Amino acid sequence: MQYINPKIDVYKAIGGWQSRMMAYYPEDNMLDVVQTGFGPYRTKKDAEDDAESWAKVEGLEFERTT
Repeated sequence: MQYINPKIDVYKAIGGWQSRMMAYYPEDNMLDVVQTGFGPYRTKKDAEDDAESWAKVEGLEFERTT
């Protein structure tokens, strides 16, 4: 299954803050998680640092959440 427009962001999981790659799956007409990064992290800042470096390596957009 192919996905399009992948982006990296962070979210609050049960165990702490986590980075993830989200993308749109046209066959299913939905946005879904492609992969999660390392973690979980105790702070949002730590997860954002992970997400930002991951996005840079992959050449993707890091979408900072508020």
